Parts: sequence; C-alpha cells; structure tokens
Amino acid sequence: MAAKSRRTAAQRTAVIGDVGGGPLLVGLYAVREMLKPKGVLLIETAAAEDCRHSYANFARFFGGGWWEPSALCLRDLCAFMGFVDCEIRFYGPLRSLLRAVRSDEEIPFRRGLNWSFDSIRDRRVRTEGMKEWAPAPWDPSYKDEPPPQ
Repeated sequence: MAAKSRRTAAQRTAVIGDVGGGPLLVGLYAVREMLKPKGVLLIETAAAEDCRHSYANFARFFGGGWWEPSALCLRDLCAFMGFVDCEIRFYGPLRSLLRAVRSDEEIPFRRGLNWSFDSIRDRRVRTEGMKEWAPAPWDPSYKDEPPPQ
C-alpha cells in the first residue's frame, strides 16, 4: 500500500492506492498518524457493493488485487482505525473511491494490532459472540464456482 501526503492550508490529505493485500489495519493506522485531526483520507480500491454485510472476499489476485472488502467492511476498518464521516462511491465493476476524515479520538481497539502503543488496553469492550459475523453472500455470477453447501 503506497501512500502520498500533501499539506493543505488546514490539514493533510493522504491518498492510498488499492488496499488489497498487506497489513491493512496497520497501514490505515500509519496513515492516520500522518494526518492531522480533520485530515482527509482518500482510498481507491476494489470493493463489493454491499453495505449490509461486513466481509472481505479473497480474490486470488483477481484484477490486480488480493482482497475485495465489502463497502461495510471498508467503513468498519476506517472506524476501527479512527476515521469518521466515511463515504464510499462505486464508479465501475468492483471499483470504489472512499473518503474519510481523521478523528481526534483514540482508536477503539489496540490489542492485536502490530503497533507500539503506550498501553495495549482497548478503549472499548469487545463483543464476545459470533453473532456479529456474517458470511459473504454467494454471487451467482461466479459461474465457475458451485454455491456453498
């Protein structure tokens, strides 16, 4: 994930190319650290146009990327890494543009993130159940793959 940063009068803007592959959460956190509060994050990436389920399909290096997160998954990832006002627009098959703003709040979850913090204690209680997990819906347009059993 390559990031560019340019300073504007009041803030910085970080532009990230395709987020497929690599340590995504650590990358988003690193970019967050480059931005001032209210700084803008722009991401162009492959994504599934699904705002109801949070998941990431493994794309097997399809179309130049490894992962295809859903729109809700992208929003969740940004929220977990301290971004707000997330907007996603789809401009082609599986292609999206995302815009989010860096909040001045601490990220809610630190434990498990490969980053050096003063404390690894989470700022928010984690849920314990699997009920929040939702499987990716099967897409019948993938004719070379049988439906899940």
